[in-house]
Amino acid sequence: MPKTAKILAMVVWALVQVQTVTTGQTLSCGPGDVVVAGYTQKDIRVYDGETGVFKGVLVDPQPYAMGGLTFGPDGNLYATMHEGAGDKVVRININTGELTDFVISGSGGLDGPSGQRFGPEGDLYVVSNHTRQVLVFDGSTGDYVGELANVSPRSPIDIEFDVGGNAYITCGSPYN
Repeated sequence: MPKTAKILAMVVWALVQVQTVTTGQTLSCGPGDVVVAGYTQKDIRVYDGETGVFKGVLVDPQPYAMGGLTFGPDGNLYATMHEGAGDKVVRININTGELTDFVISGSGGLDGPSGQRFGPEGDLYVVSNHTRQVLVFDGSTGDYVGELANVSPRSPIDIEFDVGGNAYITCGSPYN
């Protein structure tokens, strides 16, 4: 089986396993592992990227749901938090599970964060669903840099970059 197909099969397997204990999850593939944020459980779980076997809980349940998982160039995991958590981005130490604020609550007008990715130049691009924007933050400090796009009246959901550095934004209906 080609490597990409094997990885995809492992991700699907991990999601099936997680589906029995949580819903609304997001995932990210890291160095050898798949990490999954559970919307209902409000935790982050780690699965072996080769076998799909559950390895443990990286982050214990939090008061608010985490999503928008992405790995940074520093090797840490980053997650968006909302639902009263102050709409922020947290940095998660992949070895200890320790959470620290990276993008502070409301920075740059961040409201309803969902998807996020580090761009080719190292900055962090965060979807601000409620303001219908994609905001840019310094990839080292988390400081607000500016706005990439305003996609109003659509509701942005996630962002991804291709190998050429072009950004692609997925959007929902204008009524989200």
